[in-house]
Amino acid sequence: MDLAEAHRRHISCWFYDCDHQMHRSLADIYTSDDRYIAAYDEIEPGLALYVRDAMYANADRGQGRAQVQAG
Repeated sequence: MDLAEAHRRHISCWFYDCDHQMHRSLADIYTSDDRYIAAYDEIEPGLALYVRDAMYANADRGQGRAQVQAG
């Protein structure tokens, strides 16, 4: 989640205002666009979903939402 937060802040600093909800929307793109999936999963299979999940968790944390533990 800390890396996801650093990514969100990087976007806000250098490109455009990227609040937590916007970052969550980017995460959706990363797993709905085959080009993004291919780029991430070329590095490591399943990485696109992993990154999306980290971005979602960070957005939840940043928006004050309770974390739900699996198990």
